[in-house]
Amino acid sequence: VWTISRYVENGRTLRQLKEDLQPGQRSPQHPEITQLFHDALVLLRKIHDAGFEHRDYHAGNLLVTTDDDGSHNLQLVDLETVMQRSATTARRARDLRRFLENFVEPEDYQEVIDRGLELYAPDEPALRASILGTRRMQGLLKKRGERWDG
Repeated sequence: VWTISRYVENGRTLRQLKEDLQPGQRSPQHPEITQLFHDALVLLRKIHDAGFEHRDYHAGNLLVTTDDDGSHNLQLVDLETVMQRSATTARRARDLRRFLENFVEPEDYQEVIDRGLELYAPDEPALRASILGTRRMQGLLKKRGERWDG
């Protein structure tokens, strides 16, 4: 199996950009990071709805490029982890959790998780509730925004 992608010049990962624009803050604060947080969750939903899962969807695997007009674009990298199969609730929760872990802090972990679920499934409270009820998302809530060592 081969993964072929185009070369992207002058890109930074979303993690790098977040650290540059809002040092020491994990939750989306800066307007550009807030917009990219939104865009990344919309992209993840599109990936899942198209019948794929990434299995390693996080801020370090999203490359941010800047257009001539200053707008940002997200490019998904680390494609060898992508699988074509139905995105079950558990698989959706895994990808969401991995992404949200980059953004939750003890002070606002619940708000960030709720905002992420709302962006991912805006008109589907049953889907949000089922994802939130998974073991993976409950584990993220129990962390209360603290980083795990190990």
